[in-house]
Amino acid sequence: FYVKKELANSEHPCHRFCIGNRETLSHISHDELMEWYHDHYSANLMHLVVHSALPLEELQEQVAAIFSEIKNKEKSPNHFQTPLLSAETMGKLVAITPMREVQKLELTWELPVDFGRDKEVHADDLAGYILGHEGLNSLLALLKKEQLAESLACGREQGGRDQHFFTISVDLTTKGVKEYETVIQRCFEAVASLQKSGIPKYVFDEIQRKNELEYTFQQRKDVFKSVTHLVVQMTDEPLETFPKKSLLPTLFDETKVSQFLELLSPKECHFTLIANPQISRVKTGKKEKWIGAHYGLLPIAKQKLDSWAQLSPNEEIRLPSPNRFLPENLALVDNEEEESPKLIYEKESGKVYHCCDSRFLVPEITWYLTFKTPEIKDENAKSTVLADLYCHAVEERLNTYSYEAKLGGLEYNLSTTHNGMILAIKGYSEKAPELLNTILTELKETRPSLEEFQLYKNTLQREYSNRAKASPIAQGFDLLWSALYKEFTPVAEKEEITRLISYDDFMLFCNQIWKVCYIEGTFYGNLSEKEAIALFDQIDEELKERQPYPPSLHPKVMIATLPSGKDPAYLAKKSSLPGNVVILTLDCGRFSFDRQAALQILAKGLEEPFFSELRTKQQTGYLVANLAKEVERHLYSFFLVQSSTHDTRDLLARFELFLETSLRQDHLITEERFESIRASLINSLENPAENMPKMGNLYHTLAFEYDGEFDWLEKRISGLKELTYAEFQDYTKEFLGKENKKRLAVCINGALPKKERFRYRHIAKPQTLRKELTYQDRGT
Repeated sequence: FYVKKELANSEHPCHRFCIGNRETLSHISHDELMEWYHDHYSANLMHLVVHSALPLEELQEQVAAIFSEIKNKEKSPNHFQTPLLSAETMGKLVAITPMREVQKLELTWELPVDFGRDKEVHADDLAGYILGHEGLNSLLALLKKEQLAESLACGREQGGRDQHFFTISVDLTTKGVKEYETVIQRCFEAVASLQKSGIPKYVFDEIQRKNELEYTFQQRKDVFKSVTHLVVQMTDEPLETFPKKSLLPTLFDETKVSQFLELLSPKECHFTLIANPQISRVKTGKKEKWIGAHYGLLPIAKQKLDSWAQLSPNEEIRLPSPNRFLPENLALVDNEEEESPKLIYEKESGKVYHCCDSRFLVPEITWYLTFKTPEIKDENAKSTVLADLYCHAVEERLNTYSYEAKLGGLEYNLSTTHNGMILAIKGYSEKAPELLNTILTELKETRPSLEEFQLYKNTLQREYSNRAKASPIAQGFDLLWSALYKEFTPVAEKEEITRLISYDDFMLFCNQIWKVCYIEGTFYGNLSEKEAIALFDQIDEELKERQPYPPSLHPKVMIATLPSGKDPAYLAKKSSLPGNVVILTLDCGRFSFDRQAALQILAKGLEEPFFSELRTKQQTGYLVANLAKEVERHLYSFFLVQSSTHDTRDLLARFELFLETSLRQDHLITEERFESIRASLINSLENPAENMPKMGNLYHTLAFEYDGEFDWLEKRISGLKELTYAEFQDYTKEFLGKENKKRLAVCINGALPKKERFRYRHIAKPQTLRKELTYQDRGT
């Protein structure tokens, strides 16, 4: 991002540094700040979204009373008519050295203002829908066939009120990095194909139908995220039509679409290659000013640009067929019963629950299938890596099919879980059985070629490598879970194991995985019990050759109880990433409903004071949090900080001081606050899921991790209601007091700037110290 800013048009504000640091902010006076405020803060430039359960008239009165003091200074919005991208980078390649294992090629065009602001034709959406398609005969399908790319995204991006871009972004294989010019050629062949064929009306109708369905059956989301999204979105469309024109193309204009496609020429394109220069063989000798990223700017020969401009359509890249997954039948299954999961199948080969939705009343389903097999065991790290590789192979082989389903509002996810794999399917109910059947067939038949295996293995290796280089907090939790779980493989170890896996290893795994298997299933949503039984019969028939794998043979997931008879311990690890992290874990004992109730209230009550003390007052770091978690029927409390200024041992001491000081307060959490938090937690448990996928996940969890105790939430509510304030105070002392030595700290020692480091050095002898000291007599 900062390379692109440095290379942007110097007359455009985007060229400037925009984060703010000690160097750029230290000389700003209060008068300058207030002048800036008065120039830009005006009611007519602001938009407001308020979410409340109050009646609309009352809410309007409150909003007017609260916000009317913001003055309307009749300011005009800033407009920057100058291009954002610099002419110097047009028709050139910007090569950037990434910090992580990123291999990406981007082709970007800056759009004329009338295309950027268009709210009717949506020519960019139509073009992006086809160029970014992943189905049969797509640009991505061809790039994958040639082993040049792993994924592709295409569409419009906004760079400001007046600047919009159209970008084709391709995640490359290692071969694709080496042959990036071939990838560029394929992109322009796809553009040429689209320019020749044009965009047919059925694509316009399909996008319209798809977006209408998404809006009609949108899932309830987090309130804060929802209002934040709305207030940003509404700035680009008059309130009279909002949000229709932002969501839907409303006018099919072949001429304007054709004009848009003509913009996508090589000579007007800005090319960016993000990859290891040792692989791309493109020099990155320049250094960006603020972040220090290495990059290079290379001219592309005019002859090359001309050849790309004159490319003929590629016969292997064609328009997608009309989407067969867009639902036609949106009827709801008749269901007069109260929503409750029911056991419909139980044998040594599996166990299945069904629940017909009566809560959300939408034509959708959420299905979960967990496959337990002795071929995948947490204790065998190699088997978990093979399982990850298998999931990736299935995903790749299904991609052209599943992408079409996803556009039609139906998607799946296959991933590893404890001692097995889990398949989740969610979306419109009508075509869900067809998707499930196709996935089952691929699960049984996946046998990649040697070339495909090597490609999938390289991709997984990069994924593990990037996760190992993730944020210091992610590294900290990876280290923590490797201690708390008896069987856990850190991601860095998985990366090493991946290097050693052979094609024969993987083929043996594919041949063995379904021979012995146990299935845990939850069918939730818009389907009847009869339909659910038929679905599982279909699964049973597809995997009929499997031998039973009864639950008595399944490995148990083992979680730690920290030692109470020894002093607390800490684990430390060095990291090359900037920032130190400390995660302090307090073992709060085995689960009981009253203990969990107390721990939840305590965690919520400590949230603000811990944040205020460690971040606001002491300014130890930007990321500060505490939380309580039940893990495998064990209760833990976590406190964490990521700091760019403080040593990990210093941070840990501050944590302990905070806990000790908090306990000395007579009313750490007052009885009134206790009651308020309790009421809030009860309310959240009475409304446990805001949409169908979350509810389906909850039912599957209760069915198989909580042994079918579907009244678990009611028991937790009872635990909260029955907990007295006196009991809560006793639990608080037990959990936080120094008598609880069951503590484990994880310290990630990252790279801090020298000027920010503050820690004591250990010097063994006074004689060594004398060599550093300056001595003076009393009269000097």
